[in-house]
Amino acid sequence: MTPRTFDARERYPVVLAFHGDGATGDSLRGYFRVESFTGEDALVVYPDAAGAGRAWDLETRASKPNADVDFVRALVAELVASRSADATHVFATGWSNGGFFVSTLACRAPSLVRAIASHAGGAPYDVDDKPPLAFSNGYVRCIEGQTGVPAFVVHGAVDRTVTPDSGDFNALYWAFVNGCDVQAAKTPRPGRPECGAYSCPAGHDVTYCRPAALGHGIWEHGARESWDWFARLR
Repeated sequence: MTPRTFDARERYPVVLAFHGDGATGDSLRGYFRVESFTGEDALVVYPDAAGAGRAWDLETRASKPNADVDFVRALVAELVASRSADATHVFATGWSNGGFFVSTLACRAPSLVRAIASHAGGAPYDVDDKPPLAFSNGYVRCIEGQTGVPAFVVHGAVDRTVTPDSGDFNALYWAFVNGCDVQAAKTPRPGRPECGAYSCPAGHDVTYCRPAALGHGIWEHGARESWDWFARLR
């Protein structure tokens, strides 16, 4: 979605919103309308997965090329060239399979994304549980010198499809990679008791929201909270 007041002389942040398994970008937009909150301040794109089953690739070993990650690189390059996108402020959000994919994307290409917001997804993983690279605690490390990215994680406490422990570990993974204090209690977010922030170095924030009544769906505040999270980092 291009702002109605688009001006080619400006540089716009980008929000990439990735759909779930078997869905499409259009179907995600039907219930996760990020542009309702970005207004005229960002380009919002809902890509379609090209792979089998319309799912984003989470399975290819981290040591090998990932066609979906390469697709996102090319998409961002096209947006920079043709839509005045700001390559330094590309934000990625997604739900379910898309929520896993934004973690995979940030793990494999941390310099490509400024921050992520993962909904009902999970952390990067290696299908054989034997990552070719790993951090000292055994967590998957996708590339040499992998750096953290700010992460906003949402996972329903009663999700029966992708169970809440996946969200717990997703938040913990990014807190570890970002150098946060994973032992300290998370700081409650004012007005959002379901959300807590890790104690993290400046610019490496990680927040985890666990809505008590949410199953495997989009949190009613998800689009707004995701954009508010990204907007703080512009």
